[in-house]
Parts: sequence; structure tokens; C-alpha cells
Amino acid sequence: MVEGARRIAPTAQPARGVVENAPVYEIRRSKEAEADFKALREPLDDLRQAEWNVRVGDYRVLYCVVEGPTVQVLRVILKGTSTLEDALARSIKS
Repeated sequence: MVEGARRIAPTAQPARGVVENAPVYEIRRSKEAEADFKALREPLDDLRQAEWNVRVGDYRVLYCVVEGPTVQVLRVILKGTSTLEDALARSIKS
């Protein structure tokens, strides 16, 4: 597992629309990731519902806020040196 992420148990009452028994992860803020929780400047063409992204090593976690501190992870992509749009398009094709 990548530094800054750990698996946690799902809540007793799953959020509306969430698949039960799905793995639930918590992304902790760390010195490495502290400055890397970023609001997207504009919607991504291929994933319009994404509002935020966080860098975890070479990966980007694209997510939207559902309610309060609860987020829905939409996609995890390997970004590397590509732009976020290019990396997302590459992940959709594979």
C-alpha cells in the first residue's frame, strides 16, 4: 500500500448509493501529501464529476466530496510526467 493511505473498516450505515462490502480507505494528511490536496481548477473532460485530487507518490486520486468529510473516489491514475488530462485519458483507454 502507498504511504499516506491505509485501509479502514466500512461504517455500519453505508452512505446512500454506496456498494456494500466495498473496501474503504482513509488518506491521511502527511508532510508528503499536505500540500497536495488540490481543488481542480476546471472540470476534467473525461471525468466531469471530479472536484479534487491528491498526490500519493506517482498516483493521483480523483474524488468528489459527498457529504462532510465523506468523499467518493472516482479514479486512481498513474500520472507520471503527463498532464492530469493526458494521464486520465490514458487510464480510460487501458
